[in-house]
Amino acid sequence: FEKAVGFLCESSKSGIHGNYACDYDGSKYQWRNATAAEIATGSFCKVNSNTGIVNGYVCQKGNTNWRTADPVELETGKVCGKLSASDNGAVTETNNILYSGKYVCSAHTSTSSCLSNKINGYCWRDAMAMEKTLNTPCETRKNYERFGKYSGDMYRCVDTTAHTWSKHDYATMTDTRDGNTYRIVDVDSF
Repeated sequence: FEKAVGFLCESSKSGIHGNYACDYDGSKYQWRNATAAEIATGSFCKVNSNTGIVNGYVCQKGNTNWRTADPVELETGKVCGKLSASDNGAVTETNNILYSGKYVCSAHTSTSSCLSNKINGYCWRDAMAMEKTLNTPCETRKNYERFGKYSGDMYRCVDTTAHTWSKHDYATMTDTRDGNTYRIVDVDSF
């Protein structure tokens, strides 16, 4: 390896050098053939790394091997998933998002509905028709309610497992101070 690369493998040279990797094996630095992912990304995937998507590969925190990015990850440019089980809802990129009006990073999705790898309970799924219409995902986290408005009507996310929206009726009130009529929602209706 030294002849091909031109120098010894030591801590200051740790990394990917062409088709070779100068890597620490637990006791010493030594040369090895770099993997295809290491060559494509130009780096190692370490346990504490969380790189997102690099040249078609994902280095996910908690792993030491690059994996090929899913088609939805490639299209969105984002990884959907919690960093680790102990991160209490934190995700690698984001959750509760509707990407390009097509995909939702969701925790409330069966594995069969996932379009990407399920990472600590999260994955990309197709957005439902009403989510596309409202441009808002039907995903509830920590008692945070989701609402959306379409053609003057208010909708409420009522089933985060099935991602179902329900039309929510307004009441009205006229403010005597300015004479304007306002729509109001009865708090007890929740």
